[in-house]
Amino acid sequence: MSILSVDNISPIGSGTSVTINNAATLVLTNANIAGVTTASGGVRVNADGSTSANYISVGASDDLKLYHQGGNSIIQNSTGYLELNANAAAWIKTTQFNIIDNDATHYHIRTFKDGAVELYHNNSKKFETTDSGVKVTDAILEIADTTCLIDLMETSATNHRIRNGNGNFHIQKLSDDKNTATNQLVIDGGTGETALYHAGNKTAYTKGSGFEIKGGNTSDQTELQIIGNEGQDASILLGADDGDDNADYWRMYSQASNNAFTLKNYAAGSYETSIRAYGNGPVELFHDNNRVFKTNSWGIQTGQKATNDDYTHNGGGVGWAIANGWTKVVFDSGTAGNTPFTIYNSYSGYNRYMWYIRFDGGVANYQSNNLDLCDERVKKDFEDVPSQWNNIKNIDLKHFRYQEDTSSDPLKIGVVAQQVETIYPDLIDESWPQGDADPNTHEKNTGDFYKGVKEQQLLMYAVKALQEAQVRIETLEAEVAALKGS
Repeated sequence: MSILSVDNISPIGSGTSVTINNAATLVLTNANIAGVTTASGGVRVNADGSTSANYISVGASDDLKLYHQGGNSIIQNSTGYLELNANAAAWIKTTQFNIIDNDATHYHIRTFKDGAVELYHNNSKKFETTDSGVKVTDAILEIADTTCLIDLMETSATNHRIRNGNGNFHIQKLSDDKNTATNQLVIDGGTGETALYHAGNKTAYTKGSGFEIKGGNTSDQTELQIIGNEGQDASILLGADDGDDNADYWRMYSQASNNAFTLKNYAAGSYETSIRAYGNGPVELFHDNNRVFKTNSWGIQTGQKATNDDYTHNGGGVGWAIANGWTKVVFDSGTAGNTPFTIYNSYSGYNRYMWYIRFDGGVANYQSNNLDLCDERVKKDFEDVPSQWNNIKNIDLKHFRYQEDTSSDPLKIGVVAQQVETIYPDLIDESWPQGDADPNTHEKNTGDFYKGVKEQQLLMYAVKALQEAQVRIETLEAEVAALKGS
């Protein structure tokens, strides 16, 4: 290899050239070359350079300089911008890469081999990568876009977490000027409460005993809405006692198929209905999945009558109904007997029948303890009863049968209301219409109602007559005794 050394080359005029062949090394000292110069095998500037010597310069005013100084390699651009333009990937290979201010005092970006990438604001580190993800320090992570999303995805686990070390965790909505924030979700770092907000008002929050919903706007009612999909039910499942037993579960339904609200409990391997209410319709109560109570437009029905929707006295079953002004009690069990309706006292040590209504309409009192309330403390306007001697004497007692009685039982004994009415009109009352018509369409004293006698009061009049008879008997006995003595 040959080396050609030339010192202090003056400018070469136009049309002249210097050619060095055979891969020789050309060393130029203090060279000032105008025009276009090409080199094969590279161009070398020896020794450390400076801004005034030993540099490669590009531009009319040394706008771009490339030099080596104090162990550092420097590209210096004094005007415009410095552009790295490549048709393919551009590489910067280094163990540590820094972007800093031109005074070398403030960092913008720092990278470390096998380590972090750091981002700075006003020389304060705000963001860095770590071996487990990224870290934002002493700052707000702001995502500003028409759609703002944070996706948490783990490749080796199923847990996804947003964590806050100290204080309260807020999810807020900023105002248009971004100076005012409105709470949407707040996790209280002190109490552990998690609260949801609507329009800045707390509407739901967790508590030690569960979850509470409150009205955010005092002008509106507080409500929990659970809306099912089109054609699908909406339900709430309640499980007591840790839900470790199927019998601990209750479910409330809004059923799409029949527009009904239903309360069910889990039993015998399936959910059984306890309560069901229909929109603009009946309310039903169940026992062991059998309906035992039902409301209707005309009243209510219960017992077996609630099962078959029949409130008339036909079709069998036992139950009762309230309809249009009267109470209809149905005791048609289909079994003959004398006690279709019974009142029984089952109190411990006092188990006994009290009274019952017979199939033939009679009422039996097992204990014979009927009474009227006669305490003087509940009565006033006392007057002596006048003589009932002639009145009682004129009452006709009759043997008879009721018209619908087809049995051969002994004749009954009693009075006829119309005859008693001629003597005691105040003892007559009308209470039930002939036939099975609506009593609300009838008026008393028109002949449509059956007449009845207030037998308890009639009995009191008979007692008065008996007292009078006793006085007369005692008087006669005294007269007879006097005659015998004389």
